[in-house]
Order: sequence, then C-alpha cells, then structure tokens
Amino acid sequence: ERRAQVVSPRTLPEDDLEWVSVDSSHLEGVAHYMTDDEDYLVVRFLNNTTYVYVGVPVNEYNELLDAPSKGVYLETKIKPIYPVVKIH
Repeated sequence: ERRAQVVSPRTLPEDDLEWVSVDSSHLEGVAHYMTDDEDYLVVRFLNNTTYVYVGVPVNEYNELLDAPSKGVYLETKIKPIYPVVKIH
C-alpha cells in the first residue's frame, strides 16, 4: 500500500515546478515531478487549493494534458487510483 504522507508542504518544490496552465472550468494548472523514489502529479484548482497525487507516471500526466476534459480525466482516471495529499 502506498503512503500519501511522503509529500508535505515542506518537501514540495513548488517554486521549481513547471506549471502548465490548462483550459478547465475547475483546474488552473498542473505539474509533474519525480524524485528518486516516486512520481507526483500536482494539481492547482481555480479556488487556489493544491493537491498532490502520488505515483502518477509521466505518461498518465501527458494523457491528462491531452484529454478533452481535464476535470473528467482527473475524476475518472486519477482520483480513484492514486493517493492524494492536500497541500493548501
């Protein structure tokens, strides 16, 4: 079982993330980053909350970027599968 506690506001390199703005009614932007141990999808919503989804591989991130609806993809392909941590 994966533990979502591996990311915290102290360890998320928000200033170093390469944010991609997305055309969405709920999402402001997304970023992907990797450590030696894990892959992360970072999602910032229009209400200024930020969530980190743990274990999301880069190919899944690219599919999110290519999806016609980012919100539907997040709800159906990411949220049911990957552990999440709310950063702020």
